[in-house]
Amino acid sequence: MLVIRKIIKKNFFKQAFFLTCWLSIILSINVKLSDLNSIEIFNFTNIFNIARYFSIKLIFFILLFLFFCKNLKIKIEKFYFLLLMFSLVLVFSYILNCFFNTENLIVPYNILDFEAYSLSISFISAILFFILIRNESKIFAIKLFYLLYFIIFAYTMCMLIPILHDFTFNAPGILYLYGQDSFIADEYNFLDHTNQRVTGISRMLVILFCFLLFYGSDFIKNKKIIINKRIYILLIFLSLSFLSFCIWGFQSRGSFISYIIVLLMFLAFENLNWRLKIFTIIVIFILPIFLFEKISEAKFLKSIEKNQITKDISEKEQNRIIGLTINDTQDMSTGRVTIWKRSIEKFKDKIILGYGESGDRRSLDYKKDSVSSKEKHLWDSNASNAFIYSLLSGGVVGTIFFLLFFVSLGIYILKLIFIKKIFVKHPFEYKSFVVIISLLLVRTLYENGFSQFGIDFLLILVTTQNILKIYTIK
Repeated sequence: MLVIRKIIKKNFFKQAFFLTCWLSIILSINVKLSDLNSIEIFNFTNIFNIARYFSIKLIFFILLFLFFCKNLKIKIEKFYFLLLMFSLVLVFSYILNCFFNTENLIVPYNILDFEAYSLSISFISAILFFILIRNESKIFAIKLFYLLYFIIFAYTMCMLIPILHDFTFNAPGILYLYGQDSFIADEYNFLDHTNQRVTGISRMLVILFCFLLFYGSDFIKNKKIIINKRIYILLIFLSLSFLSFCIWGFQSRGSFISYIIVLLMFLAFENLNWRLKIFTIIVIFILPIFLFEKISEAKFLKSIEKNQITKDISEKEQNRIIGLTINDTQDMSTGRVTIWKRSIEKFKDKIILGYGESGDRRSLDYKKDSVSSKEKHLWDSNASNAFIYSLLSGGVVGTIFFLLFFVSLGIYILKLIFIKKIFVKHPFEYKSFVVIISLLLVRTLYENGFSQFGIDFLLILVTTQNILKIYTIK
């Protein structure tokens, strides 16, 4: 008994340590030294941000130490190896550019600028973390996902509630959620960070929607007698409808593509009666969109009656998904094609190793003082494509590692769906993991996605880790 207690105690502290590391990695998203104002004892937000910034640096060195202590005993999965090599190429590229770069960039290279390594530190920390926990149980891997999911849920609700409140009561001339002041760039809001982008919050809504959809499907199929089961089903349908309502309201084309992928995979692969599938789509997809459009129409007419807006709908009031416009400054890609062309020209200057971490920000940065307000998005410094980002940040060498990771993971997911029949044999968590990975793979075509440290990257790692627990790579 004493031996068993010692093992349990040892395992408890080990898992508590790993959970602390995971929490620190999650909380390091979007924290920058430049966002920290001053060390004030009674300023909770600032102290919290300082803790987020420095804790990930400490975790990085601890994980690095553990990795080199155990590296001979640890088998590194192909996925993690490729991502680790991709990240190391970016770091090496930055250091090399500090000595040999001759371009006159707005943001110059500085080998002693430790802020330039922050994203790489978080990126590598997350990879090392998942390498080190490879032998932990399936239950522990699931806990990691639930912790991330809970933080996504809490953060999204904190952002969403005031947005919906303003849309309902304080924004009479705004017909969609994306047009509010809550999304003004460079304005500071939650935790002293710049306002969340529409694409960011709507993407998180899609993740919440995906997981809840497959949970609801499994709950409906569960034949065990559950008290008030109909009430639970009703709550699930209402929650899904609410999320669909908000996703449509934000009018993010990229997130809407992810949303459609979730629904198509649900229709194609979920082991559920077709009548029930069609009923579900009507309730959680068609009706919420119809309801939002009716509310938007009523709000528009009411605003005209009160002379709050004119009949000429402004850019902030247009339907971006249905009302697509195609011209030189406002195309279906919202300027991405122009940015990609600029990126390729910059890539030609540093073909082998690129510009280093955040190579798009460094190479594409452009003073917009003389640029028309309608054309400023064409001069953004965000590559908005993971492969373009890879070329700019790591050149051909870095892109090879990223491309190998992308292809390997894509093939692995296809095997899970068509050979391993994961939608038939496994519970909702693993089905939602496959769908989340699928939509994140597609997102790399129009966003930097998991090529950079952020929510997408952590979701890819934690969902892949969970699936590897049931099907290893062969």
